[in-house]
Amino acid sequence: IEVRDYKVRTEKNVVDSDATLILYERSLRSGTALTRRCCITHDKRLLVVNLDGGNPMLVSQWLSDIRPEILNIAGPRESSHPGIHVRSQEFLNLVFTSATRSA
Repeated sequence: IEVRDYKVRTEKNVVDSDATLILYERSLRSGTALTRRCCITHDKRLLVVNLDGGNPMLVSQWLSDIRPEILNIAGPRESSHPGIHVRSQEFLNLVFTSATRSA
């Protein structure tokens, strides 16, 4: 089932996952802020990381501690934050490289 309403889709992503990792820059806005509110409302594990200075090792440790079966990764759209896709991918590569080394 395709859910076109981003608010419904955002809440469903939060509810259907064990934890959410939000990657952002500058400030939480619109859909990214909604994701955070949904996590709080549904009492879901949440880690919010500013890509400007976020520590991949801390995210790796958080994931190791909580061991989510389904992880929701959220953040702003590429169209509103040009380049965030690449920066997020690079950050996540560091997170998962750290996790592999410590396993």
